[in-house]
Amino acid sequence: MKKLMKRKARSFPTPSDIICKFKGRCIVCFDDAVAVHEIDYRSEAHLDPMREENRVPLCASCHELAHTEGKEKWKPLLRYHRVRALDILSLLD
Repeated sequence: MKKLMKRKARSFPTPSDIICKFKGRCIVCFDDAVAVHEIDYRSEAHLDPMREENRVPLCASCHELAHTEGKEKWKPLLRYHRVRALDILSLLD
């Protein structure tokens, strides 16, 4: 008889965790962040869409633009700005 193994519960960062990591700032314009956006949408993510590397804080204006201007334009921008924001924040620490 096979023994059933329990799966570890995954712990994903909360939106508050993501916003705090970026010091409460939008990664694009550095205004106050109010939302967390997924770079790869859940329906198309090859890996888990809730992983930290896929989620970024945005202000209301940038979040609206990310949804209205289309993912093809914003995906590379969000990836670039995420790395840039982390670099800038590392200099401030």
